Amino acid sequence: MFDYQYNMGVLILERNDLSSKCEELTQVVAEADEILKRQQVVNVVTFGEAEMRVENLRRALDHGRKPVLD
Repeated sequence: MFDYQYNMGVLILERNDLSSKCEELTQVVAEADEILKRQQVVNVVTFGEAEMRVENLRRALDHGRKPVLD
């Protein structure tokens, strides 16, 4: 009977330990998801700004070519 109680105690301690590790990992994953979302937003904004710069450069290039053609 003592061995049974001892083993049950060990199992309960291991379960508690694993539960706390699982909670920690869940928090780490949630933080990583938040960081990923922020980085995706930054990438979208940066890509949009780059597209605007490219369009402005194309307009400037087209504007620079017009006097040469005239």
